Amino acid sequence: MESKQLILITGGSSGIGKHLASEYLKQGASVIIIADGKEKLQEAHDDLKNISDRIRSYVCDVGDSKAVRDTVELILKEIGCPDILVNNAGFATYRTFDQTPYDEMERLVQVNLTGVLRFIKCFLPDMMERKSGHIVNVSSIGGVIPITPCAIYGASKYGLVGISYTLRYELMDYNIKIHLICPGRVDTPFFDHETFRNRTTRSEMKKFIPVEKVSKAIMKAIEKNRFFTVIPNYYGVIVWLRNVFPFLIDPYIQKINVNRIRQLRGDSQN
Repeated sequence: MESKQLILITGGSSGIGKHLASEYLKQGASVIIIADGKEKLQEAHDDLKNISDRIRSYVCDVGDSKAVRDTVELILKEIGCPDILVNNAGFATYRTFDQTPYDEMERLVQVNLTGVLRFIKCFLPDMMERKSGHIVNVSSIGGVIPITPCAIYGASKYGLVGISYTLRYELMDYNIKIHLICPGRVDTPFFDHETFRNRTTRSEMKKFIPVEKVSKAIMKAIEKNRFFTVIPNYYGVIVWLRNVFPFLIDPYIQKINVNRIRQLRGDSQN
């Protein structure tokens, strides 16, 4: 069945965003992808155009307030307000808080949290006026369980969880649905940053979630009007157990995180 929906995906030039765009194009939807790298975005656009001509792309740095406002204004003028807004853009570095450069700290928050708020804020008036829409916030398992040494990344993703819970109630009377997605380690270019490549290899680092599984979960969450989705399912069990029996789970989480930090600090001193 052909879809008439308009989907906008930030971070759409690779990974989850690009694959999700391809799946919606296959369904006949119109898709807009957003990314800050012009060449990579063009390459993704050309790949996706092989699936459907209903693909549009805009270069925009979600960490730049003016760039977001200007881009959204252009999209509203040229195409209109999306039926589904997928806030997927984000990045991380593998450093402790004290090891993170000041500029990097601010950039992590600007992209992962403030960038999401910018897009929601800019499109929300039109969604509220027509009383419909879906907002998908792609957070992380690191947004519900503390995972070191990505403290600032985790803080931004915790913030994304918080705003998702709040907006869920604030926008209920406007028929705007919020979907919070918290995946674990996904097989994407997310881990290409040098701080990830240079870390000590551990057994769990070899386990990845296929990007196809995340795309499918996002689409199902929208279709079923599901607010909270954790990928894979067993992570969801851990989140539930931690909420209900923190005294059982937190010591285990503490042990893993402290060992990681000690290993990282030991590696940096060698």
